Amino acid sequence: MDACQYISQEQWSKMYPYLHAFPRLHTRHEAKCRRFVEAVFWVLRSGARWRLLPPSSGHWNVVYQRFATWAERGVW
Repeated sequence: MDACQYISQEQWSKMYPYLHAFPRLHTRHEAKCRRFVEAVFWVLRSGARWRLLPPSSGHWNVVYQRFATWAERGVW
């Protein structure tokens, strides 16, 4: 996300190893993983519906499905 960055580099450097430790979460591409987490934070902070995610976050349904999968696996 270009202008909407909710996670500092210091925070991300602690979050990414935690996320990477979960099996089958598709965290190999760090930049894509961070973009996804930033998109989730955007929805949480804005209170907006998933459908209103900025296009730079990726397709809203893909982001939502990944969010739901991570929730089922106990990440959140």
